[in-house]
Amino acid sequence: MLQRIITAVVGICVALVLVILSGTIAYNFTLALVTAILLWEILRANKCNEYKLLFGLCISFGVLLPFFNIDFLNPYVEIFYVVFALVAFFLFLFYFQKIKAEKFSYMIALTILISFSMNCFLEIRNNYTHGLYYLCLTLAASWLSDAGAYFVGVTIGKHKLCPSISPKKTIEGAVGGVVITAIVFCLACLGYKLVLGWNGTEISVNYVVAVLFSLTASCLAIIGDLVASLIKRQVDIKDFGNIMPGHGGLMDRFDSVLLVVPVMMLVLRYVEIFY
Repeated sequence: MLQRIITAVVGICVALVLVILSGTIAYNFTLALVTAILLWEILRANKCNEYKLLFGLCISFGVLLPFFNIDFLNPYVEIFYVVFALVAFFLFLFYFQKIKAEKFSYMIALTILISFSMNCFLEIRNNYTHGLYYLCLTLAASWLSDAGAYFVGVTIGKHKLCPSISPKKTIEGAVGGVVITAIVFCLACLGYKLVLGWNGTEISVNYVVAVLFSLTASCLAIIGDLVASLIKRQVDIKDFGNIMPGHGGLMDRFDSVLLVVPVMMLVLRYVEIFY
């Protein structure tokens, strides 16, 4: 437990550094590095690194995508996706004697999902007035759900949620995580409004959207965590890596984030929490 807490504190410090770097090119480089690590961990877990050229293509796609948010490269992002798809299918033919369609699909689907999700960090940060705080709320919703479910589950959990996938998760823990996330999320929105008000900037909070998003985000975080657990169970590993002592790999921390960030971006395209 102590090791997990220490690692969590280190993770929070790293997140604060990212906040400071946001709005600079260093933010793009950092997201590129995080994406590379995530892809490296989850693709190696299923021994996809045996197909070196395809493996390298997937990592390269994830590393380069954040830089297509730069103004002079942004018009070419669709071309970048098309080139990736064409080269990927060419390499599928190249490895036709070794690779099965299922593993090829695994590699392409996860590369697109992880790269796109991490790229949403840039989209939200750059395109919305309160983008930086939206990112903080998104991460909080994802990780609070996980932490809340863990502590509630350990305390009062009795009924298993998906014992064949993740034996330790309980229904009580999942419900507790959702409730805790919704409460803390709304309090964080209120706190942000008050802080800005004290500094002379008046804003309003759409609490209906805040509650709905927090509930949705918490459920998506649980689904993402369960999918990651299913992958680990099927490839027979405990963690995706060991970069974070007590927590496993970076993918073990971001599995609950990957589905939440794109949904936050989609929500913000139609209605903002702060206005």
